[in-house]
Amino acid sequence: MTSYTRWQDIRAGHVARAGGEEAVRAGKDELLAEVLLARRASAPVGEHSRRPSPSDEPRR
Repeated sequence: MTSYTRWQDIRAGHVARAGGEEAVRAGKDELLAEVLLARRASAPVGEHSRRPSPSDEPRR
């Protein structure tokens, strides 16, 4: 049989060691910003790199 520790049983200790809920939230936000920036930087650039929107349709 394998041992398994539930995250909810050990989370409080990790959060305390990280500096509290605010520090965890700030770290999460910082990491998310880095990931989104990296995705944006790797996206193709040019006329055909985005989906057309309804405003791109010619007016009649």
